Amino acid sequence: MATSTSSPPVTKMEFAVQMTCQRCVEDIKRKLDGVPGIESSFVDMNNELVLITSTLPSATVTSLLKETGKLVVFRGYGGASDMGTTHHGAAVSALRGSDGIQGLVRMVQLSPEQCVIDGSMDGLVSGPHDVKVHVYGDITKGCNSCGDVYPGLPLKGKPAGDLGSFTVDENGRATFQMVSDSIKVKDVIGRSVVVHSAAVKGGAIMCGIIARSSGLFQNRKKVCTCEGTTIWEEAAKYSNKL
Repeated sequence: MATSTSSPPVTKMEFAVQMTCQRCVEDIKRKLDGVPGIESSFVDMNNELVLITSTLPSATVTSLLKETGKLVVFRGYGGASDMGTTHHGAAVSALRGSDGIQGLVRMVQLSPEQCVIDGSMDGLVSGPHDVKVHVYGDITKGCNSCGDVYPGLPLKGKPAGDLGSFTVDENGRATFQMVSDSIKVKDVIGRSVVVHSAAVKGGAIMCGIIARSSGLFQNRKKVCTCEGTTIWEEAAKYSNKL
């Protein structure tokens, strides 16, 4: 069963941040210095690389970096001790629903026994919501074609795909981090993440297919091959989106 934790796991996050001078480095370090939940940071101007060790959700760290006014691209996610030699798996799901609601869920397998689920949501009604992994990665009929909640190896009477709950604030936004000892990234690639309204029984309101994503040091692209644009052109294009 997935649970929220009073002692969030320490993870390492890799970002590409557009930097042109030493002042950029100083701006980033100043923004991160003393922030509760950030344990360490490393900034490499020549490679436009920022590595952050933190207990915060990735969306929170991304927002902090964007506050420097620089373009930011999230590149990879791993355990605090992972320096690229070992990788247990990472995944991402971009969720969509009606009326402009959207969300992004990342999963990283910190160890064979521990998976961190990290999410950010926008446009939801304030209050409690549930996030679950469903059996099928089929959204041809919206969330109705995602099937049942992924059973996995149920713990404490709950299916493995029942990850947990999060609360949406009065602005319709939520960020959360959960830990699961029953979900494994390798078992859920190609399935779907579905967000349910806790106030409505069976009320699936947005969903997205789970796709494999890069771990630490596994993404070094400078050009987006789909459109032939640089990562900075893409970052500028989607700077206001999740």
